[in-house]
Amino acid sequence: MTGLSGERLGIFRLASALAVSVFMLASALPALAASSDCLIDGAVDQTVRIQTCTRIIDDATQTPRNRMAALLKRGNVWSDRKDYDRAIADYGAMIEIDPTQAVAYYNRGISWAFKGDQDKAIADLDKAISLDPRNGNYYFNRGVSRSFKGEDELALADYDKAIELTPNDSRAYRNRGLTWVRKGDSRRAIADFDQALQIDPNDVGALSDRADAWAKKGDKVRALLDYEKVISLDPRNIHALYRRGNARLDKQDYDGAIADYDQVVTLDPKDASVRYNRGTAWAAKGDSDRALKDFDASISLDPKLWQAYFDRGRISYARKDYDRAIADYDHIVALDPKNVDAYNDRGVAWAHKGQFDKAIADYDKALGLDPKRRTSYFNRGIARAARKDFDGALADFDTAIRLDPNDPLGYLDRGQAQADKGDSDRAIVDYDKAIALDPKLAIAYNDRGFAWSGKGDYDRAIADYDRAIDLDAKSVKSYQNRGVAWTAKGAYDRAIADYTEAITLDPRDGRSYAGRGMLYLYSDGMQARARADLAEAAGLQPDMPYFAIWRELAERHTGVPGRLRKATAGLDMTKWPAPVIRMLLGDKTPAETLAAAEAPNLSTRRGQVCEVNFYTAELDRLRGDRDDARKLYQLAVNDCPKDFVEYRAATMVLQAPGAFQ
Repeated sequence: MTGLSGERLGIFRLASALAVSVFMLASALPALAASSDCLIDGAVDQTVRIQTCTRIIDDATQTPRNRMAALLKRGNVWSDRKDYDRAIADYGAMIEIDPTQAVAYYNRGISWAFKGDQDKAIADLDKAISLDPRNGNYYFNRGVSRSFKGEDELALADYDKAIELTPNDSRAYRNRGLTWVRKGDSRRAIADFDQALQIDPNDVGALSDRADAWAKKGDKVRALLDYEKVISLDPRNIHALYRRGNARLDKQDYDGAIADYDQVVTLDPKDASVRYNRGTAWAAKGDSDRALKDFDASISLDPKLWQAYFDRGRISYARKDYDRAIADYDHIVALDPKNVDAYNDRGVAWAHKGQFDKAIADYDKALGLDPKRRTSYFNRGIARAARKDFDGALADFDTAIRLDPNDPLGYLDRGQAQADKGDSDRAIVDYDKAIALDPKLAIAYNDRGFAWSGKGDYDRAIADYDRAIDLDAKSVKSYQNRGVAWTAKGAYDRAIADYTEAITLDPRDGRSYAGRGMLYLYSDGMQARARADLAEAAGLQPDMPYFAIWRELAERHTGVPGRLRKATAGLDMTKWPAPVIRMLLGDKTPAETLAAAEAPNLSTRRGQVCEVNFYTAELDRLRGDRDDARKLYQLAVNDCPKDFVEYRAATMVLQAPGAFQ
C-alpha cells in the first residue's frame, strides 16, 4: 500500500486579539470641590467607597460637580466588580447632570465594551473624542472596540492617532502590531512590537506577540529567542511555554518540547491542545504508548479535536489494529465530512483488512472532494488490482502519473499492476522508468526482478535482487524472491541460504518458512525439516490457505496424520483455492475441481488450472499412481506461470532421482 497522506497538524494557540491592557477607566474630574472616602484617589475599601459616594449622590445640598465626582467614583467601583449595568447607570447620571463631560462618555463606552456591545461603546467614545479630541486614550480604546468588531482599517487609524497624541504609550504600538498580524503583514507587526519594546523592554505581552509574529514569518530562531525572554521574565507564562514547546517541536527537539508542554499541563490541566502536541512529540520519539495516553486525554478534554483522532488512528494503523484506526477515522468524518485525509487513510485501513470494496468507496469519496489527490488514485489503484480489476487499477495509476510524471512510485505501482495482469514486458518498462527516476529505489529492482522471474529470465532476476539487497540489506522480500529464482535455476542450497537469511531478518514471516519447507520436501532425507518449516508457516498465518495445503502435503509425505480438515475452520472456504482443499480432503473429485478452476480472466484460469494439475499429481504420487503423477507434473511444468510455486515444485519432482520409483 502507498503510505498514509496525513501530516502532523500542530495546534497552536492564537495570540490574544488585543493587548492585555485593553481598556482604562478615567478616575477623576478636574478641580474636585470635596474630599472624602468617596472622592480621594488613594486606596479605599470598595464597600466604604460605595457607601460614602452614595451619601454624596443622594445629598441634595451637594454641588453638581461633587455629585458627578461621586457618580464617577462609584461607577468605577461597579466596573471593577464587573457590575457594568450599574456602572453604565452612574455614568449616564453624570451625563444628565452635565452632557459636556467627556470622561462620562468615555467610561460609559468602556463599560459597554466590557459588556460586549461594541457599537454602543464606539458611539460613546465618538462623543468623548468630539468633546476632547486631544486625548490619545480615547482613540486607543475606540480602536480596541473596532478591533473587536473586525474593522481593522478604522482600528489602525485610531491606533495611529493614539500614537500621535501619546507616543510613549506602548499599548497603541502593540495593538497596532496585532492588527497588522491579523492582516497578514508580519513585517509591520514586528516593527510596531519593536517600538513597544523600546518604550518598555520588559513588556511581556509585546515580547510574546513579537515572538508569535516571528514564528508566523517562519523565523523560528528569533521566535524562540523572544519566547525565552518572556519565560525569563514570567516563568509561568503559559502562552510562551506553549509556543516555545511548539518551536522546539518544529526543531525536532522533542525532549525540550515535552518539558515545556509538561509545564503547561501543570499550569492548565484542562487544555486539550497541549496534550495533543505533547502526544505528537512522544510519537516522534517513538514512544507510542505515551503518545496514545496524551491523545486519549486530549480527546477526553475536547471530543471535537479531530487531529487527535487522526494521530491516534495512525498509531493504531501502525500497530495493525485496523479496527481501532477505522473507528478514529469514523469520528473524524463525523466531525468534518470534507476531511480528505480521513477518507483516504480509512480506505487504507479497510484495504489492510481485505475489505477492498469499502476501501474503494473511501477513495472515491476522497477523490470526489479532491480530484487531484494523487495518493488516493494510487491507493484506489492498489485496491482495484487486489480485486483483479487490473484495467481500473491501471487507469488510476495513469491518472496519478499524469498528475506527477516525475514520481518514481507512480511507475512502480503501475508496473505492479501490469505484472499482476500478466504483462511482464510492460511491467519491466515501468520499473525501468522508476529506476531511472530513482536509481536507489530498492523495491523497484526487487519488483523488476520478479517480472524477469515471471518471464523465466532468472539470471536478470537474480541480478536485480542482488542490487535490491545491496541497497536494502534488510529486505526480507528480496531474499525470498532471490530464493525463488535460485530454486528455479536448480541452485537449491543457495535458495535455502536466502530463505534462512529471510527468517533471521523476520522470524514472523511465514513465507520464508514455506519457501524453505518446499525445498526440503523434495530433497532426500529432509522431509522432517520440511514438515517443521511448513507447520511453522501455517502456525504463523493460519488464514493462509496455501500454507495449510503445503503442511498437509508434508505431513502425508512423512506418514503423519494431516490437519487440513481442522485448518479449514480458519480459512475462507468461499473462494479459491477452497476447491483444491476439498479435493485434497476427498470431498471433490479432480474433474470437479478442474471444472471449478474455470474463470473469465484467462490469466486467473491458467493459474487455477495449473494448481489443480499439480495437486492432483501430488495425490496420485501419494497413492502410488506414478505414471499419472508424472504426466500431471509435466503438464504443470509446461503450463504453469513460471512465478508459481507449483511450477518450481513440479520441476523439482521431475528432476529428483527416484521420485517415481
